[in-house]
Amino acid sequence: MEVRALSEREPISKVMEEWNRRRQREWINVVPAVISLGVIAWISSTLRFSMGGFPSILIAAVAMVVISLSFVYAWFNWRCPACNKLPGHAFDPKFCTECGVRLR
Repeated sequence: MEVRALSEREPISKVMEEWNRRRQREWINVVPAVISLGVIAWISSTLRFSMGGFPSILIAAVAMVVISLSFVYAWFNWRCPACNKLPGHAFDPKFCTECGVRLR
């Protein structure tokens, strides 16, 4: 995945298209993280010592790695296409708080 800032000359439609792609990738990123959280919650509620021949601690560790990688991916993906900075603290911002470009 290439993370790059779009030049100032590119039209706003290109910025919005790139933001849409990043939003879609972010949803794809969220699904494994949510499933992993569910697996961890299930393991902690049942306190099973093995699942399918694998120790539950191993499955929980893999789920934690998936969640961690999800955060790392989001850190690099969830950037403004125009200035390559975090676009603010909103869940789905309409504008970048750093450069002011319209995102959607």
